[in-house]
Amino acid sequence: MNHIESPDSDQGLPTFEDDRQVAEVKRRKAELVRGASETARAAAEVRREIAAESQKRAELERISAEDLREAAEEDRILAEEQRRLAEDLRLAAEELRKAAEEARVAAEEARMATEEARLAAVETRQAVEEVRKYWNSVQQRLAADKPGD
Repeated sequence: MNHIESPDSDQGLPTFEDDRQVAEVKRRKAELVRGASETARAAAEVRREIAAESQKRAELERISAEDLREAAEEDRILAEEQRRLAEDLRLAAEELRKAAEEARVAAEEARMATEEARLAAVETRQAVEEVRKYWNSVQQRLAADKPGD
């Protein structure tokens, strides 16, 4: 400490002014310690709040990640169901194609049978016509051969 000692003062004994200055220094030091303590307490509170927010954010991120995982699983299941449905539709389309081919073949066979029936009907008409002509000629011969006409 810088203080000027009076010539009549005892060397080495603190004066009232010295005691007052020491007390002032101690008071200021105590205030600084209290201020530092308060600052440390406030900083600790801020760190606790930051940690709590960080924990909340981590929990929200965990929940979001879980939601995304569940959504991805639902998408995977939906995609699998769509794949199975597409395969079922492909098989149904193949069966329809086969049925259509069978129907085409049956229609062609029916057309051919109809044509054969038409030709048979024409042949039958021709045969009936020939039988009529023959019958008419037989009747004419029988009538011509009949005695007494």
